[in-house]
Amino acid sequence: MDNTGLEINNRVKLQYEAYPYPDYSLFIPLRTQEAYASNSIFSAQLLKERGRIAPAFQLKNPRVLVAGSGDILPFVLSFWEPRSHHIYAVDISAKNIRRARMRSIFRPQAFHWQVGNLEDQALPLPESPAHVDSYGVLHHLANPSQVLQRLHDQMMPGATMRVMVYNSEARSWIRHIQKAFALLGLSAFDRNDLDHGLKILKRLGELSPSLQQRMTPMRTSIFNHSARFVDTFFHAREARIGITHWLETFARIGFESLGLFDRYAELDDLKNPLLIFPTAKSLELRAKDRRFENNYEIYLTKKGNISENPRGHPSARFPNRFRLKMPPKAWFSYTETNSVSIPLRFKLWHNFLGTLEGKIQRSLDREAIAIKPEALQRLSRIGAIFPSNFEAKDLKDLLIRPIHQMMDQPTFPDPIDLKKDLELKHMIELIARSKGQSEEILNQVFRRLDAAQKP
Repeated sequence: MDNTGLEINNRVKLQYEAYPYPDYSLFIPLRTQEAYASNSIFSAQLLKERGRIAPAFQLKNPRVLVAGSGDILPFVLSFWEPRSHHIYAVDISAKNIRRARMRSIFRPQAFHWQVGNLEDQALPLPESPAHVDSYGVLHHLANPSQVLQRLHDQMMPGATMRVMVYNSEARSWIRHIQKAFALLGLSAFDRNDLDHGLKILKRLGELSPSLQQRMTPMRTSIFNHSARFVDTFFHAREARIGITHWLETFARIGFESLGLFDRYAELDDLKNPLLIFPTAKSLELRAKDRRFENNYEIYLTKKGNISENPRGHPSARFPNRFRLKMPPKAWFSYTETNSVSIPLRFKLWHNFLGTLEGKIQRSLDREAIAIKPEALQRLSRIGAIFPSNFEAKDLKDLLIRPIHQMMDQPTFPDPIDLKKDLELKHMIELIARSKGQSEEILNQVFRRLDAAQKP
C-alpha cells in the first residue's frame, strides 16, 4: 500500500479507536429481529428465489466474514446465523473488536476475532467464506476496489455478499459542512470543537428551512451521540463514488447484483428492486434529482458454478422463543402495512422464519385476501415475504410490479443568506479567531454553508 493509503487508513483507525461505532451501550437490550435482512441465510434466500442455491444453504459449517464489524454487528448476527456458522469479525479498531467480544461473550456461535486493515495484503482472511457482510465500510477505504477484488477472490463460487455504500449525490450537503468545519480548524478529537460544530449545526437548522428539513431526522440518532456525530460530520475518509461506478466495479470484479433494499420506499415506480435489480441509469437519475436519497444496501453473489437445483438444505433452526418475539417494527411502519392486524403480523413473522429455515410452508394465498395489495408489495420489497410463499401467479406477479407509476421529485426551500444572521456570524468569527483563521477562510466557510442549503 502506498503512503497515501497508509495515511488514510491510519486516520480512520484513530477515529474508530477514539469513537467506537455505533457505540450503543453494552447494557441496552437490542431488538435483534430488526436485523432480519443482514445475515447469510436472508441473502441465500434471495438467491434461492432465482432457483439457485448459495453455499450458506449447502455447507455443514460455512464461514461468514464480517469485513468491518464495528462494535455491534457480530453480536446481532449471532441471533440470525445458525449455530453451525463460524463468524469471522475483522475491524481496523481494537476498541471495536473488544466491545464486540464483550457483547458476544455468552452467544453460542464460534467467533473468530481479528484487528486489522482490510487493505493490508498480509492480513489473513478466512478461506472460502460462504457469505461476506461489509456494511458502511467500502467508502471509508483508501482503495475499495482492491479490497472488493480480494474479498471476491477469497469467496466460494456462488457465495453471497451484502454491502452498504453511501449515496454520494445525496450527501453533498454533508460534505460542504464537513469542509466548513475543516476550514475552521475544528477537530474530532477536541470536545470543545465538537461542541462548536454542534452549535453551528443547531443554529443552521433554526435559520435555514432547507437544512432543517435535512437535519431533523438526525436530532436523536446523531446530534446526541458523539460517535455518530463524528462519523457523519468529521469522518477521516469518505470516498466520493457514484452508483454507476460501484455497479461497474462489482461487475468487473465478477459479482452479480441480486437485489437492492429500498428501506425508505423511494423506488416505488420501479419493479421490486429486491428481486429485480434496477439499472445503473435508473438509480443514477433518481440520485441526481433527489428522488433517491437512501444509502445503497446491495446484495451480491459471486459468479461461478453453483447448483441450479432450488432445493437446498438450510441448517438454520431458530429457537422457539424467537417466534415469541414481536415481528420487526420496520415491517409495519409504512402507510401500506400499518393496518395489518396483530394475528396476521405474527403469521407473517412465523412464515418468514420457517422460510429461512427451509421448511415447507403452507402458501400465504389465503392470508393475502386479508392484506391490501400495496401492503403485500411493500412487504415483499423489504423481504418480509417472497414470491415462493405464494402459489397463485397473479400474486407472484403482484410482488414484482411497481407500486406507483411515478415518484415526485422532492422540493427544497430556497436557500437564505446565512451571513446576514448576526448570531451565526459572531459564533463563527469567534471560532475562526481562536483558531487563527484569516478573513478569506471565513468567507470560504460561509460559501460552503450556503452551498449546503442547495439541492
